[in-house]
Amino acid sequence: LSSGVTNLNKVFSNVKSRGTWAEYQLETILEQTIPGMFERNFKPDKSKGDIVEFAVCIPTQDGSTAYLPIDSKFPVEDYIRIVEAADACDKAALEEAKKALENRILAQAKEIKKYLNEPVTTPFAVMYLATEGLYSEVISSKNGIVEKCQTGFNVMIAGPSTITALLTSLQVGFRAMKINEKAEEIRQILGVAKGQYEKFGELLEKVRKNIESAGNSLSEATKRNDSIVKKLKNIEAVEAGDDGTVLIEAGSYDGDE
Repeated sequence: LSSGVTNLNKVFSNVKSRGTWAEYQLETILEQTIPGMFERNFKPDKSKGDIVEFAVCIPTQDGSTAYLPIDSKFPVEDYIRIVEAADACDKAALEEAKKALENRILAQAKEIKKYLNEPVTTPFAVMYLATEGLYSEVISSKNGIVEKCQTGFNVMIAGPSTITALLTSLQVGFRAMKINEKAEEIRQILGVAKGQYEKFGELLEKVRKNIESAGNSLSEATKRNDSIVKKLKNIEAVEAGDDGTVLIEAGSYDGDE
């Protein structure tokens, strides 16, 4: 156990290893929360060499995409000094360590601000602090360090739990936007269907009129047929021969032989 703790201390004492660990932790959270919706090592301004560790893809109302820069920070040395001063009940050292941590956070917020490049990026960025203890220490600052980062540099500060909440809310927003897009598509489809039904109604009306006209013609023909039949009933029937000639009864013809 002692050997493991020693190795862990070596990792956290190395700035590069510590930064890599913080990046890996942030990437894991992004993968679990919004998979496939972020870019790694994103360059907000193609004309410059500044590269932010992560950028969350945020769809905008006009159909384009804006990127939310997120950069992980892990100033563990300043935090360790705070913890040690608190354990030693050294008030002066504690105040000095807190002041040093605040200055470090402000300096890193200023560094993160350079990743902002509207409209390619959002108007604000996020500074991710890798541990809850470090995050709690920063937000509990009586000097308003969080507000200074937001108003002075447009940088929000988040810890492991708050970054998850932020990303979850973004995911809900993405889903709502997709629903709105689908709703718009459905509205357009229903609009087309409405137009087709209106045309279909006009066609039905034409068919109805034609059927009524045909019915009226049939009724008139029936009346004429009935009238003709009544008149023919008054005519005496004559018998026709097999060859179609009319047979006249003998003696009934008074003409010359």
